[in-house]
Amino acid sequence: MSTNNWCTYNVEGRGLFPFDMLRYDAAWPAASRDAAYIDGREQRKIGLASWQGPTIERWASFGWRVASINGIEIPAPAAKSGAACTYPACRCIVSTSTSQPVPVCPKLGD
Repeated sequence: MSTNNWCTYNVEGRGLFPFDMLRYDAAWPAASRDAAYIDGREQRKIGLASWQGPTIERWASFGWRVASINGIEIPAPAAKSGAACTYPACRCIVSTSTSQPVPVCPKLGD
């Protein structure tokens, strides 16, 4: 099995982008347009790539939400609760059947 654990994911939020999350999650903008979206204040969705999965709770602590991992949408927490996302940090593995990275998360299923 390959040890390549590439993940792509989208984060969404408004205001200042939490640049420290790029270091923390060993991530970078997935495309040049995503790099341009970082510098903004309005609500926006930014694509990121990493060799590991995102730390969902830490993104939430900055007021940003992980919206999808490898194209699989992650439901937003209930707005009325005001609580941060309760999904555990997902990790990515490489599928043995397709050789594509897939997220592994107890809430999303394997």
